[in-house]
Amino acid sequence: MSRFSSFFRLTRTEKFLFLRTVCLLAMIGFALRLLGFKRVQNWLGVKPHSKKVAETGALSPLDAQRVGQIVAAAAQHGFYRATCLPRSLVLQRMLERFGYDSELRIGVRKSPLGKLEAHAWVEIDGRPLIDGDDVATKYAAFDESITPLGVSAS
Repeated sequence: MSRFSSFFRLTRTEKFLFLRTVCLLAMIGFALRLLGFKRVQNWLGVKPHSKKVAETGALSPLDAQRVGQIVAAAAQHGFYRATCLPRSLVLQRMLERFGYDSELRIGVRKSPLGKLEAHAWVEIDGRPLIDGDDVATKYAAFDESITPLGVSAS
């Protein structure tokens, strides 16, 4: 199945979300390099732990898993191949717009070659949304009250 046929099978809301996400991923990727994590996080208006906006969602109802799939597809197939941090920031922002309570998690681990690796993911009710359920066991997540730079998130 081609990417185009997959795109055309999306609902109108899903197509809009995909296209918006493709653009936002590129902007966020560039902004992270230029401005840094904290400024981009503040600009997006999301916190490490976002609060639920509305019970039914601010936009038409898409379940959180579907929003995650669309953001992951945009990160993989869009013109900007987003890494985990921009993808997670955009996912959290989109979930917030749809009325979901989510948490940005950032963790580290030591690779088999001894290098330090970092990864960012989004959780809802303590479960990773688009990363495997074992991501929290693979990476030692920072405490939710701190950011990667050790600055309090409050």
